[in-house]
Amino acid sequence: MQIGSKAKKDMKKNIIIITITIILIICFVIFLFISNGHKPPDQTPMPPPVTTPETTTPPVTETPPEQPPTGTGETIERQPTATEDETIQPPKKTKRQLKEEKKRKEAAVKTAKDYVNNKNFTLTAHSLYSIKEYLEENKKFSAEEAEYGAENCGADWNEEAVKAAKMCLELETKVNYSYSKKELSKSIERQWKFTPEQVSYGVENCGADWNKQAENYIKVMLDKDPKTKKEQIVKTLTNKGFNKEEINYGIKACKVK
Repeated sequence: MQIGSKAKKDMKKNIIIITITIILIICFVIFLFISNGHKPPDQTPMPPPVTTPETTTPPVTETPPEQPPTGTGETIERQPTATEDETIQPPKKTKRQLKEEKKRKEAAVKTAKDYVNNKNFTLTAHSLYSIKEYLEENKKFSAEEAEYGAENCGADWNEEAVKAAKMCLELETKVNYSYSKKELSKSIERQWKFTPEQVSYGVENCGADWNKQAENYIKVMLDKDPKTKKEQIVKTLTNKGFNKEEINYGIKACKVK
């Protein structure tokens, strides 16, 4: 009986030891699990994240014009133009060409003189422009030859401008028209292309009576409309270039009230 009770005690003791051992093992396992779950982060530096460049459009910059390929990989340099490098010289003329050119210019001068001094054209005015036009269109000289002939024909352009002014005044009597000094200047400048100085000389020396011109102009207006008022006459003649003295003379002469 005593042996049996001892064996039970030993068995209980062993069970307790085993139980404790198991509990210790479980605790150890739990400790290890908990320890691994709270492990501090690895201190090894991580490589920087790889980033891809953004697909943004680069700024537009001006590029020089492409040079045509040379086949050798070299760039063709721009060659300077004639105006950048040197003035292009015309080919030299031969002696025969120079002689012919001189002969043609002399012929242009003679033709221009004959044209100016023609007795059939004594009442016809000539200007540098009209003579050049005549030589080119009627006599088929070149522009250079015609200009040379006109410039060397010996004409007095001031006197020709006087002649042109007189022609206009004579024509006005035929068409019942009158000129102011301003309108006559415009007329001969437009038709003959005289210079301003030549026009001024021609108008001042043509012998026109500007008071009479104003009177004749008013008469024409009254012939068309006898009821034309004085205010309208003054306005019209002022626009035509007559001055106050000329207008007043015409109004008084025509007895406009």
